[in-house]
Amino acid sequence: MSLSKDHETFCSPYILKCIIHRAENLPIADFTTSDPYVQISIGSRIEGKTKVIYRNHRAPEWEEVFIIKMLQRNSILKLKIYDYDKNKDDDLMGITAIDLNEIPLDEIQRSKHFISGVGGYNCKL
Repeated sequence: MSLSKDHETFCSPYILKCIIHRAENLPIADFTTSDPYVQISIGSRIEGKTKVIYRNHRAPEWEEVFIIKMLQRNSILKLKIYDYDKNKDDDLMGITAIDLNEIPLDEIQRSKHFISGVGGYNCKL
């Protein structure tokens, strides 16, 4: 993850590059497996989501990059892991929140974030 000033425009003065690599120790959300994906949001605005990894219930790998333009740095990045369910609502598996004020400008920060799981699961993203 990196946060930098966008010197080309005044409309979106900050650019956040967020890479979703993988998750570890996910719970089984369906009978024998899960179909996880990650939803990325800042505040109440959904910025994107990863592809669904079908039938990989414990350690999915995404390796997806998201470029998010922001008006202010004083924001909370939320990453929610869901289990995709066809023809019904997706199951929330866990959530983490990252205060973007704590991310140094113009530096790459690679870190694992623990997910507060629904039902008390401890996962890493």
